Amino acid sequence: MSGAGYCFKLDSMPAPERIATLIFGFLREELTESETLELNEWVAASPENQRLFEDLTDTHNLISELADYQKFKALTWQRLQAEIPELRKHKAPDREMNWKMIAAAASIILIILVGAIYLNSRHKKERLMLPKNENALKDIPAGSDKAILTLADGSTVALDSAAIGKITTQGSTQVNKTDSGKLVYNSSPIGGGQVGANTLSTPRGGQYKLILPDGTKVWLNAASTIRFPVAFSGAERKVEVSGEVYFEVIHDPAKPFFVDINSGTASVEVLGTHFNINAYTDEPEIRATLLEGSVKIIQGNKNKLIVPGDQALIATDKGSGILTNSHVDLDDVVAWKNGQTNFSNLSMEAILRIVSRWYDVDIIHESAIPERRLNGGIPRNAPLSDLMKVLEAYQIQTRLEGKKLFVKT
Repeated sequence: MSGAGYCFKLDSMPAPERIATLIFGFLREELTESETLELNEWVAASPENQRLFEDLTDTHNLISELADYQKFKALTWQRLQAEIPELRKHKAPDREMNWKMIAAAASIILIILVGAIYLNSRHKKERLMLPKNENALKDIPAGSDKAILTLADGSTVALDSAAIGKITTQGSTQVNKTDSGKLVYNSSPIGGGQVGANTLSTPRGGQYKLILPDGTKVWLNAASTIRFPVAFSGAERKVEVSGEVYFEVIHDPAKPFFVDINSGTASVEVLGTHFNINAYTDEPEIRATLLEGSVKIIQGNKNKLIVPGDQALIATDKGSGILTNSHVDLDDVVAWKNGQTNFSNLSMEAILRIVSRWYDVDIIHESAIPERRLNGGIPRNAPLSDLMKVLEAYQIQTRLEGKKLFVKT
């Protein structure tokens, strides 16, 4: 606002009426992308702006003040006097200029008050958080328990929205969702027999746990699939997987357990053991890591027996044989199953592939990614913004636009 040669602005940023309007739009969740950027730039301009924004968007404080408008007006006026230098610089004798400042400040009170009334009418309870950078008003949460179950007849069930309890009965097998993120197959030893196969698939940004008909426990990472019989009625137990899957196989020497990887690229034969298979098609190799027991890795006419602590590296072209890494950190391998996103000794390219799968974002390279390796990690339930901060600590610049994460050095 200007008048008599004066321009009333907050820290040389947009006029107070404009800031008040932007804050009101923020409270109503109606800002456009350009308006969000404009508000973020003002907030980031000074610690005073950050504090003012936090105070004026704290819904608990705003709504409680509605009970006494005079108190609200007085407190807001005091806050404006404390935060806006121009109100402290000029004295009462300059009546025209002082009146214009009061009118400008009053416009902030009015707009913010209307925003508070609007919030109260919608009964909003949550606290609106202070943005810290240009990405703070937009973020992507971590992945969660979600998967699609495809039944033998081709019908599908979205498990994240399915009610807890019985999903279906197939032959002598009852399928139950027991709690969030777990699907259990209870197969009766009598009657029914096998009635085909089911497929459990997680999307990008999803994970799920499965109990197979024999009691074997299976964890699926993001963008992974397992196909399995409704009942293990033959002389062997066989499943097919892609993506990343962790197994705790029930010991049954009379029925060996086979895992077919990526449509026959390789397979694993076990009697009873704990192991992890990483078989994403965008990774340079398949990795099978043994934590407990004994497994045989098979590829074509080649095979290799590995022991606990070993990781088999299987080339996808079937012609390079099976290599063994005996220096793998088992905790790092299964960190995803245990609630961590671990980056230890991974290349930047490998880390970005993990980010893409778990947060369901497309990675856009704006420059060549350096051949460096990172250490450490973050909780698996951390939002994408937390992970972006980790990358930026390693001089990797990131920018989020919708579902695209732009990365450059």
